[in-house]
Amino acid sequence: MTSGVSDTDGNDRIDTSVSPYFDGETYDVYKSAANHWSGSIA
Repeated sequence: MTSGVSDTDGNDRIDTSVSPYFDGETYDVYKSAANHWSGSIA
């Protein structure tokens, strides 16, 4: 999932957040993939 956050009023605090809506089908795919180790990203 990708989310975006920003400080829109310049007070050095995050005050806006946006993220896509995920339905049950997307969740099922995520849960299935979470059970398969694909290696370290770091």
